[in-house]
Amino acid sequence: MRIRTACLLCAILVVAAPGAKAQTRRWTTRVHNIHLKEKGDISDAAAVNDAINVMVRNVASCGQASAKDSQACACSFKDDLKKLRAVYNTAVGKHPAWKEDATVISYEDPASGKSVTINLPGVKRQLEACAQR
Repeated sequence: MRIRTACLLCAILVVAAPGAKAQTRRWTTRVHNIHLKEKGDISDAAAVNDAINVMVRNVASCGQASAKDSQACACSFKDDLKKLRAVYNTAVGKHPAWKEDATVISYEDPASGKSVTINLPGVKRQLEACAQR
């Protein structure tokens, strides 16, 4: 369950991957993990995570019919994309370091005790990809 939570954004991005050209890339960059402990910081991150969860459920509903153009499906939920963009902008407005390349934020969900990890640069890339459609 922790892996599912940590990879929610990956689900959105993987849906878009079938149409992308295969690339070979050697990963040499270390990822900077910002572990959140302050209640307000966790609240800001949780708002982004909640919006990501909505998008993941949306993309999962697209099904086989949308497999040929999965990016279009992922980007077709305009209201939910607006909400994701708004909470993303609020979060990085308050915490500019969260949007730096090769950075993830993590925290423990106070309600469940589960670890959550969010790649905000990945969220930004998905938002930009949808904006270009």
